[in-house]
Amino acid sequence: MKARPMDWLVFWALNRQHFTWDKVMYRSRNSFSIRLRKGGMDPFSAYRRNSRGPCADPPAKVHPKLMFGPGFYLTDQFIAKHNITHVINCADDSVLSSDVKKYFGDRYVVLNAIDSPNVNITDWYPFFESKMNEFLRDTESKVIYVNCQMGMNRSGFLVALYSCIKFGYPYEAVTRAILLQRPCALMNSVFHQQVQEYIKKQHE
Repeated sequence: MKARPMDWLVFWALNRQHFTWDKVMYRSRNSFSIRLRKGGMDPFSAYRRNSRGPCADPPAKVHPKLMFGPGFYLTDQFIAKHNITHVINCADDSVLSSDVKKYFGDRYVVLNAIDSPNVNITDWYPFFESKMNEFLRDTESKVIYVNCQMGMNRSGFLVALYSCIKFGYPYEAVTRAILLQRPCALMNSVFHQQVQEYIKKQHE
């Protein structure tokens, strides 16, 4: 699939049902603060003021068949509303109920990735990519939901990386589209650097 223009991706994110410029400006009055996982400047700090927190920010969708957010969003109503057919849990099994795992069966997989500045998130990428490719090839696939505990770092950065590698999206466009929808995401500054380095190596 050819890369989509950066402006198109951002425009698409802005015009999803959750966000318009008016809503973004309104939400800036009800901002919340989060400490970075590691010292240093948050490269996405300009977007944080629009967040209502990880439990209230909507999920992010960077492709018609790819969405991410927290595990606890996976209710019956949410699954039906968003036509979710497959789930990749980037955290561990404890973040999802047994009912959810039973419902998806072999259309569910867990990565057991760790959210810490002391690990490399790209270590989990090869397995993540293989399962994403497998799920996308499924003729019954509609929307693949990628989650971690809070839908911020593990799921966010793996989805961003996959979108760049698989769909050819520019990293800046992907991260901007994500943060316009889910401004609490992509907080781990170490993961940010690791993903950029991984993408750079793919183009060498």
